Amino acid sequence: MKKIVTNICLILSALIFIFVILEIIFFLLNPSLKIIKNPSKKYNTFKDKYPKYMTYNEDLGWMLKPNFKNENISINKNGFRSFFEEDFYTSNQPKILMLGDSMVFGNLLNQQDLIFSERLNKEQVKYSFINTGVSGWSTVQEYLGLTKFIKIPNIKKIILFHTVSNDMWTNLKNNSFFPYVELTDDRLVFFKGKKEFKIPYYKTLMIYQFIDEKFLKGRDLQYIYNKVDFWIRGEKSNVWKIHLKLLEKINYI
Repeated sequence: MKKIVTNICLILSALIFIFVILEIIFFLLNPSLKIIKNPSKKYNTFKDKYPKYMTYNEDLGWMLKPNFKNENISINKNGFRSFFEEDFYTSNQPKILMLGDSMVFGNLLNQQDLIFSERLNKEQVKYSFINTGVSGWSTVQEYLGLTKFIKIPNIKKIILFHTVSNDMWTNLKNNSFFPYVELTDDRLVFFKGKKEFKIPYYKTLMIYQFIDEKFLKGRDLQYIYNKVDFWIRGEKSNVWKIHLKLLEKINYI
């Protein structure tokens, strides 16, 4: 037994030694070789993380910056990606509200007139299609956003574009810019995101950042835990229960 414990200690010591050496190598070589393109800072601030056309919002985490315009993106006075100059909150034109994340916003489309909401507005005049999509939004943010957008008059339909691959995993993401939610006594409890937050120590390690950049792509320990929980427990998992309740709340607004 003593020999087994000794061997385990030797293996662990060797692994720690290798880890430390690799961490030092990454740290020394990264400035010249750019192994990690954007090394994490001790603190993450909204200004450092998000593009200029987004602005921090205490309730929603972030939103589009009203009246922002450049060669690729035009945000109207209401904070929606749209060429419409009219105020949607005062216009009585029948409207169809499109709710979602980057898929609705048109994250990869530099020509705004090619976004489906803009094309629909050109091809017909019966309805104004309002693109409320914001890149990176979770189901929590879509719900919170809808509680504000629902005040727009004469909405005839609301269409939710849902991205299963990431929306429900970020609903529980705390210690970030995201507003998040927890389930307490079968009831949703909402928490606001943070404008600035301290990065967990393991995320500041060069080795972790290399693995994240090449393989994890932002899928941290919290994501992995919730993913495994969902694989094992399915509809009984915490992440699914929260996600389902959020979709129900969206449906009943």
